[in-house]
Order: sequence, then C-alpha cells, then structure tokens
Amino acid sequence: MSTTFKSMAVGLIASATLLFCAQAWADKASIKANLGAARERVVAIVNGQGDVAKLKPEIANLSSQVDAEADSVAGFKSVWEQFKANRDSKIIPAFDGGKPEDKDAAKALAMGEQKELYAKMMALLN
Repeated sequence: MSTTFKSMAVGLIASATLLFCAQAWADKASIKANLGAARERVVAIVNGQGDVAKLKPEIANLSSQVDAEADSVAGFKSVWEQFKANRDSKIIPAFDGGKPEDKDAAKALAMGEQKELYAKMMALLN
C-alpha cells in the first residue's frame, strides 16, 4: 500500500469521525433547544402565564421535532416518552379545562417527577 493511499485513508477516516461527531452534537443541540422551548411553554401554563389554547400547538410542534431526533441520543427516548406522557395526559389537561380538579396534582408532578425527568434528559444531552 502506498504512503499516499494510506494518508488518504487516514484522512478519510478522520473526516468521517468528525462528521459523525458534529452530527451527534447537532442532534443534541437541536433536541436541547426544542425541549427547553417546549418546557418553557408548559411552565407558563402551569404558572398561569400563558394561553393554553395558543401554547398547546406550539408544544406539539416542538415535541414533534424532539421526536424526530430522540433516537439519536442513547437512553434519551425512554425518558422523553415518560416526560411527554406525564405532560400530555396529566399536566396540560389540568389547565386546559379537561381536568381542572387536578391542578394541584399537576403542579406537584411538574415540580417533582417532571423536573427529575427533565434533569435526566439534559444530562444525556450534555
């Protein structure tokens, strides 16, 4: 094998490695941004600072973007699925008129388990 060919092969491998790492970083950065933006909207709802009817579609859009990349980070998807299930079936319904009697429980969930799940996801994204 010629020296030139070996140099080209090493360069190609190095380039592929950098490309893969850059893609993984881009996925993490994108997930982090969309996850944070969706969470901000949920926090606004829980704190009575946002219009649920307006924020729900925004949350859904941001979440679909996270869904599209959730498999790109090892261990992320299962935590994300639990976080999303809590949010969509327990927290938001307590504030959109679906289950107003559950507001206190929803706030406790948001400040307890949801906060822990969010911390786990952020740790996976760092």
